[in-house]
Amino acid sequence: MITVVKPGTFTTIQDLGRKGFQRLGVPEAGAMDKFSFKIGNLLAGNNENTPALEMTLFGPELYFEESAVIAVTGADLLPKVNGKKIKNWSTIKINSKSTLTFDGPVGNGGRGYIAINGGFTSPDVKKILGSFSTYLPAKFGGYLGRPLTEGDHFTNSSEKKISNNQQLKSPPVFKDKETLRIIFGPQQDRFFDNSLKELLDSEYQITPDSDRIGCRISGPKMIHNNGPDVISDGNTFGAIQVPGNGEPIILLADRGTTGGYTKIASVISADWSKLAQLIPGCTIEFQEVSLKEAYLFKQQEEDLINSLRETSINMPDFILDGEKIEILSSSGESVQVKEQKNTKYIFDVELNKNHQEFEIEMRN
Repeated sequence: MITVVKPGTFTTIQDLGRKGFQRLGVPEAGAMDKFSFKIGNLLAGNNENTPALEMTLFGPELYFEESAVIAVTGADLLPKVNGKKIKNWSTIKINSKSTLTFDGPVGNGGRGYIAINGGFTSPDVKKILGSFSTYLPAKFGGYLGRPLTEGDHFTNSSEKKISNNQQLKSPPVFKDKETLRIIFGPQQDRFFDNSLKELLDSEYQITPDSDRIGCRISGPKMIHNNGPDVISDGNTFGAIQVPGNGEPIILLADRGTTGGYTKIASVISADWSKLAQLIPGCTIEFQEVSLKEAYLFKQQEEDLINSLRETSINMPDFILDGEKIEILSSSGESVQVKEQKNTKYIFDVELNKNHQEFEIEMRN
């Protein structure tokens, strides 16, 4: 049993999100920093989508009745076991009758993750619409639809034994000033050219009224050339929405499923981790990149994750008309190969809670 002695600030159960229900108005929610979340689970010996704890700025105090294997990733919130500092981005073995605490942020991001071998389970943690993620505005998912409170309990049973400690060789460094790479669109034509230029040439600050729904930034206002309203369309993580006041909002995990404000650009998925770690007072700049570059940067991130996956398949490059292509999900993440049969590569994809397979055959 694991007991919450102190809950920390806004500590919630999350997974990779509630996918397949946005058409019904249900946001994805899920971990803000999915890269750190996935790495934590892999280091703890889990499937990447195993429920874990997301903490903000000040982590919880947890008492472990039994021994456990954990990993702490994301922001450096100074984790300690029985008062002794432990490493972020590493497999950590905790003895029974031990206490995990956090001293607070040291300027390296604002959100941390605790993954435990076997996942954080409890009768009060139920899968809702295919996900364990907490969606606080509607008070469902996670631990009774709320952040953790003192006295909450988890039960835990390891899925498998961890024989070797692992660590991420090149963990990210989150800074107080970040450059976020963007692709313009889909409604950049609704802004004057000087606003597009100003977005790239200016610095912006994260404001205190930011949350998991959106990151509000202050700086030069974006000027619409034909009003701020458009026919409502889908909202994606990282989309930069500009309402009538001209002050951009970067949409995040708990965003609404659709929106009727113009979107001037989107932060590329390879920079979502950096975006998720920004806290009020941080400074950001924007840099335009091409779609081809965005795919390349995403592949570099996936390569880091692949370095911790247990089984890797020797996949050749897929070439179309002389250009290397990659199999991506709708959220921009690499779709992993389930199985290789001679020249055929079988992919497993989850669509609306149903798993479907497709295959690609490589021919000379």
